[in-house]
Amino acid sequence: MLIPSLLLAHALLQKTNCVKGRHQHPRCGHHLPYSWEELQDHAVHQSERYAAGEYPGRSPEGNAAYEQYKQWCEQNGLITNAGYVLKYVQWHDGRALEPSLAPYLLNDGIEHWILWHHPDRTEGDATLDRPSELLSAVEMIARQGGVRVDPAHIICYQNVPPLRSIPSIAHSHVFLHVAAMPSAAQTAVAEMRSAWRRRSPWLQAARGRAKDP
Repeated sequence: MLIPSLLLAHALLQKTNCVKGRHQHPRCGHHLPYSWEELQDHAVHQSERYAAGEYPGRSPEGNAAYEQYKQWCEQNGLITNAGYVLKYVQWHDGRALEPSLAPYLLNDGIEHWILWHHPDRTEGDATLDRPSELLSAVEMIARQGGVRVDPAHIICYQNVPPLRSIPSIAHSHVFLHVAAMPSAAQTAVAEMRSAWRRRSPWLQAARGRAKDP
């Protein structure tokens, strides 16, 4: 059994998918894994879907791990989740593209990333333009990974205000259809993710606690 401090690390390394497809599984609670097609529809019709109670989310295990991460931030003097983001994400000209610390439930072959905007450049409550965010994601993958990903393999959207867990930092949710990408792009994304894992103090601390006797 995983110790509590490793729940989130496990979710990130193993991906918090319940099952393939949209079939209910006891540990998923009310949320089911989203397919690529559902994410596409949600990005375009988010307000209507949210009003109907339909939106991607995490498993109960994923939510519990997210809470543990926030507690770890407080215990380590970062005060808030936002403080961690400001201090540790890899900023480039006021933006950062990194894997989500608390990814949504998704079908296999889809990854959940976040496109952050530093509050010194962009107000936290700013409305982000979806087409511009998509172009930014393509640009940042090219800069960090050295490959140009087909925009058809990326979905970007900003959550509706009630679902913004860090309202002080404007950000879009970015979904990468890794399974549909050519091998060079898959390798680049995997290397970006590996580099992020190595520099993440939260994941490093969780690994360190796991090694303690």
